[in-house]
Amino acid sequence: MALTTRARSRMTTPVIVVLIILLLPPLLGLDHRTQDSLTLALVFAVAAVGLDLLSGYTGQFSIGNFAFAAVGAYTTAILGEQLGWGAWQTLPFAIVFPMALAVLLGVPMVRLGQLGSAYMTFFFGFLIAIVLGASWLSEWTHGAGGIVVPIAEVGGRPAGFGTSAYYLAWVFLAVVALLTARLADSRTGQSLRVIKRSPVVAATLGIDVTRARVTAFAYSAGAAGAAGFLYAQILGFLQPTSFELKLSLTLLIMVIVGGLGSVAGPILGAVGLTLLDQMTRETGSSRELYYAVILLVVLIVAPGGIFGVLEAVWARLPFRGWLNSRAKTADTGQEAAVPEPQHTQSVLRDPGDVLLSLDKVEVAFGGVRALNGTQLTVQEGEIHALMGPNGAGKTTILNCVSGLQSFDGQIEFAGQSVRGLKPQRIRHLGITRTFQNPSLVGDLTVLENVQLGRYGRRRASFVRDLLPLPSTLRADADAKRAAGHALSQVGLPRSRWNELASSVSLADQKLIDIARAMVSEPRLLLLDEPTAGLHDDDIHAVGRVLQELNDSGLTILVIAHHVGFLRGIAHRATALNFGQAIAVGSPDQVVDDPRVIDVFLGVAHA
Repeated sequence: MALTTRARSRMTTPVIVVLIILLLPPLLGLDHRTQDSLTLALVFAVAAVGLDLLSGYTGQFSIGNFAFAAVGAYTTAILGEQLGWGAWQTLPFAIVFPMALAVLLGVPMVRLGQLGSAYMTFFFGFLIAIVLGASWLSEWTHGAGGIVVPIAEVGGRPAGFGTSAYYLAWVFLAVVALLTARLADSRTGQSLRVIKRSPVVAATLGIDVTRARVTAFAYSAGAAGAAGFLYAQILGFLQPTSFELKLSLTLLIMVIVGGLGSVAGPILGAVGLTLLDQMTRETGSSRELYYAVILLVVLIVAPGGIFGVLEAVWARLPFRGWLNSRAKTADTGQEAAVPEPQHTQSVLRDPGDVLLSLDKVEVAFGGVRALNGTQLTVQEGEIHALMGPNGAGKTTILNCVSGLQSFDGQIEFAGQSVRGLKPQRIRHLGITRTFQNPSLVGDLTVLENVQLGRYGRRRASFVRDLLPLPSTLRADADAKRAAGHALSQVGLPRSRWNELASSVSLADQKLIDIARAMVSEPRLLLLDEPTAGLHDDDIHAVGRVLQELNDSGLTILVIAHHVGFLRGIAHRATALNFGQAIAVGSPDQVVDDPRVIDVFLGVAHA
């Protein structure tokens, strides 16, 4: 599906290149019709860039996003007519009001998944088209009779016509596109890609998934509202028919054809499809056929869209290798100059102090009891192993401790109950985890993936991430330093840090996942099968890393089926069967326990 295409980082330069090219058309002596079409293309591009953040980076489907442009346009017109405001006075409200509507719609919408989001936004667009023509709102909107738009002026001249309108739209596009490119590279943009990859992993990293999704939806609505302001200026007079539902479908097609997750691509898609619309205007109903054919061709042949094709061509240019080597050299040099972060690793308590305790924990899935009165204690400073066959309840314990699974009974961490706490809150307490499948974000580099582990160390702020404020840049630099230190701890060479996570081996993914967990400086690390699928040399490497982390004071609770691995690193072990602890002691004692031997049928001695 198109929404699974890669969401790219470092898009500021491509955006600037596209914007510079788009400065030229008015200088080429184009006819008025073509220039007006290009102006309209820039208006759609403003909304398309906002929609790209929602669909390309967050993975949410919206079929009715141009309805927010209708809200923004009518907000401008109503405030101008009813209150006598000037056009520029109405602009903030044309942006904020659609964003407020998006928040109200988004809170229930983001819980419905991709298909639910598509349905809900489709009906929202349909509803807006009906409401604008409704008689009970005619006092404000004038219904089918239409409403006049207050004209914006720049330097005493109307800005809604000819070259002035083109450059006004260009300025709006430049602001929205550059802010979106900045946002895509920020902590917020990276967190959106984790949510797209796995909302569960995102939650355990300290990300408020619902809030992040609603924020992205509101941002796309704000961009659409800005586009609606421009659209109203171009039209000068609004009617409900000015905002047909098919415009929202056209907007989505522009994003997909241009290239999801590229910021610059939707601009190209908007320009290309708008010019196509002009060239096929005389074909009548056949125009929709052209759109359908183009969309199918892109989805099948070039899922990366226009930008993906240009990206592939650029990658094949002969001088690209030299540029890449220079860039990597520059990056390496910059990384080398960054000092190590000052860590605040907690000091070990006296041996025997309990850090984590489970008391009579119960979890049932239908008629199956995954945990059945489970008891477990983990002492601070130890590596504690969980053993048992598949279905014994090992991963369920980790899910309960990390807030992913509700339970009956009591779980305490450092004397505080974690029952009922959300995963992001538990992360803040000092518990972090990995998964059997590393769930790295393939769109991001190794270093960027590890930086995400730093997410929960400061309060999320969309505005701070959107604007390159000094405090934001300092926090970004701190996350980068901490990520580099964590990668050094797990032994991943610096030369690998700027590779996409999708290109590294499974063994390296396991180490990166551990580094991502470590960068938050936790007190307790939960590991789910860190050696699954690895060869012996890689297993030894993981064991060495865990022992070094434990030597620095970290408490670890680890699940693994590889008994030799656990015997080599764990201080104590607990064997589970059908959700109950059947043996506790040193790994050797547990493995040699007759009850464990019966459960494993001799596998424990293999």
